[in-house]
Amino acid sequence: MTRLVAAHQALPVADRGGVCTRQVAAAEAQLLAAVSGASSSTWTTMQGTQAALGKAKDAMKNYDSALKNYNSSLIEYEKEATKLEALKAALDELTANCSIPTPPPTCADALLDLKTAIAKQTATCEIKWVPFCVYVHA
Repeated sequence: MTRLVAAHQALPVADRGGVCTRQVAAAEAQLLAAVSGASSSTWTTMQGTQAALGKAKDAMKNYDSALKNYNSSLIEYEKEATKLEALKAALDELTANCSIPTPPPTCADALLDLKTAIAKQTATCEIKWVPFCVYVHA
């Protein structure tokens, strides 16, 4: 603003009744209004950008947290699914061993115990699978 005033004061002496002075003053006012508007717009844009970046940072934190939960859930599911597969393999083996013409008297109870364990493990896998599906579809 000091430069504009200095330029305004350096006008030629023949001003013809202040016409040039008024034109320079009007131009100066327009320039100051434009600079003020640009400054205000820049400030508003910067604040909006900072807010958007803050939201993006929060979203990335939420994403990272969800990804960690997803990975943990998947690992837990894999552990439980491995246990289920081992129980099913044991059932297949026991079924084969008990399929002989005269099975041992403990076969019926052992088969029932394994089938019960498989049912419980299947339920456990389904519980572990639900969070896994939620993370995938969320």
